[in-house]
Amino acid sequence: MEFNTIDIIGYVATALIAISSLPQVIKTIITKNTKGISILMFLLLFVGNSMWFAYGIALKNLPMIIGNAISILLYAIMITFKIVNIARGKDTLLKKEED
Repeated sequence: MEFNTIDIIGYVATALIAISSLPQVIKTIITKNTKGISILMFLLLFVGNSMWFAYGIALKNLPMIIGNAISILLYAIMITFKIVNIARGKDTLLKKEED
């Protein structure tokens, strides 16, 4: 398999986008705090990346499949933490106004 400059740019871009939310996921796992996290943003990212994942499968584009699979996993972790914290009363769905 030969790589040209465009392929390398595509692979690097895919890797960067796929791991872009990793610092937030790690912070959330460590602190278990989701108060500053927008569940709507992560739900939209999850749905959007799921569609890109399906598109990548249709095109048989491995970088697109792998990158979006990683992103979907990270977004699912964030959504799960947010929902668990809401259920436990440690967070709310919508931000409360400060007095």
